[in-house]
Amino acid sequence: MNNLEQLVNELRERNFTIEMNFKIKGSSGVPYNFEVIVRKGDKLVGVEYLLDVKSENLLQVVIKHLDTKIPIIIFCTQSNIAEDFECILKGKIEIARTIDEALLKIERLLRN
Repeated sequence: MNNLEQLVNELRERNFTIEMNFKIKGSSGVPYNFEVIVRKGDKLVGVEYLLDVKSENLLQVVIKHLDTKIPIIIFCTQSNIAEDFECILKGKIEIARTIDEALLKIERLLRN
């Protein structure tokens, strides 16, 4: 079981609604795919699991957020991402390096 599967199992155990391979059109009309969407009521948080964190991957996540307005957790357990990136859209795109950190950030985003 990989880290993303573990995170999804933990979220299900906490009674969150999970949608895998969620498709949505952004306000520009461009279609996007989220690996995981976590729902609580009418609130959504996207989870993007990045094994290879490069600036172009991060830019794609930023564009996805800006066009869909869905807050996103970047879940990356094997990378050092510059802390500066996380400050760009604080509260809208956040980085989690562990399952526990991802769970806390998802819960916080769905509460607000």
